[in-house]
Amino acid sequence: MIGIFGGTFDPIHTGHLILCRDVIELLGLKKIILVPAHVSPFKVGVETSTAEDRLKMVEIAIARDPLLNVSDYEIKRGGVSYTIDTINYLKNIFGEVCLLIGADQAKDFKKWHRWEEILKTTPVYVLNRKGFNFEHLEGMYPLETRMIDISSTEIRNRVKEGRSIKYLVPERVEAYILDRGLYL
Repeated sequence: MIGIFGGTFDPIHTGHLILCRDVIELLGLKKIILVPAHVSPFKVGVETSTAEDRLKMVEIAIARDPLLNVSDYEIKRGGVSYTIDTINYLKNIFGEVCLLIGADQAKDFKKWHRWEEILKTTPVYVLNRKGFNFEHLEGMYPLETRMIDISSTEIRNRVKEGRSIKYLVPERVEAYILDRGLYL
């Protein structure tokens, strides 16, 4: 089975990567496909780095890990990114897939476009997050993963404030952010 892990990835960070490796081991996945969203339906109008910069940061972050791949499907498609479309696209390529989401996304899952279809057609695994109640997941499967207290928001703020992001993101992603002047 192949895992699908979508997100804005603005920027991708070490926590994302550690969680991916944990999930591969826990579920015995062949690999995980990271899918940067072109525009999340929940972030319409929210300023982010360009889709191209976010895609490039994911590519850089996973370049040396054969079990992690990136899909540019949502970015090439353009417009608002809906998970069900991405699932169907990747199923046509890889066959059996599962969806990996964060606990913060799980609490709003019933607001997702065609969420019922996602649950009927695809196993959905919810990654642990501090303080999240796993009792009301209805059709989703909780995964006890490590608690990684790193957020993309924190990283963007640290860059803006001129503070170090060393070890929060892979070294090559840090260099890309600084070279491109992102988040200033």
